[in-house]
Amino acid sequence: MSNDKKLFEQACKLQLLDIVQESKVLHEKLSKSQLIELGVFVKNMKYEDALSLLVCDGCKLTTEQARDAESTTKKIAMYGAGAALGRGVARRMAGVKSFKAGQAPTGKGALAKTGRWLGKTKPGEVLTRSNTKRAGRIGMMSALAGMFLYRKLSDPCFRKHPTDKNARLMCSAEAIKKVMGQIKGQMGQCAEASDPIGCKKKLQGELTKWNQKLQTVMSKSR
Repeated sequence: MSNDKKLFEQACKLQLLDIVQESKVLHEKLSKSQLIELGVFVKNMKYEDALSLLVCDGCKLTTEQARDAESTTKKIAMYGAGAALGRGVARRMAGVKSFKAGQAPTGKGALAKTGRWLGKTKPGEVLTRSNTKRAGRIGMMSALAGMFLYRKLSDPCFRKHPTDKNARLMCSAEAIKKVMGQIKGQMGQCAEASDPIGCKKKLQGELTKWNQKLQTVMSKSR
C-alpha cells in the first residue's frame, strides 16, 4: 500500500471518529464505555468499510466507485470543493446505492460480524444513522478531503518528531492552519457549485470545526 493510500485510510477513520465525537445522539444513547468501544471499532475497520460509511452510508462499493470516491476526495483537497463539484461529482456518485437512515449494512465484512448494542443495533448501523444526519454525500467528501489534506501535511513533520509531544502538537497546529487557509480559499470557488449557498455553508462549518481543533491543540501545548 502506498503512503498516500495509508494516509487516506487514516483520514477516513479520523473522519468517522469526528462523527462519533460530534454526535449528540451517540453521546445521549451510548455509555462512556460503549463510546470507547465504538472508537476502537472504527480504528480496526477495514479501509473499504470506513470509506463506504462516509460516501454512501455503508453501501457496497465497487472497486471503480471506491477509486472514484478516493480520486474525487483528493481533487477536492488539492483544487477545492467548488472546482471538484463543477466536474460533476454528484452525477458520478449518483449510481451508488445508499442505505436509508438506520438501515444496517449487510455482507461478510467487519460491519456484519460485530456485536450488537442498543438492543439490536450494530456499530455499523450506529455510525450510519449518525453519518446520514450529519452531512450529504458531497459535504462529507469535502470534510474527508480536509482530513486527508491534514494528514498529508502533518505526516512528514510527525516523522521528524516521532516522540517529541510538543513538536508533534506544533506539527498538528501548522497543518491545521494550512487546512483552514485552503478552506478559506475554496469559498470563492463555490460559485461553480450547483448550490453556491450550501457550498459556502458547508465550508464555513468545516472552518469552524478546524478552528476548534486548533484551539484544542494549542491548549495542550501550553
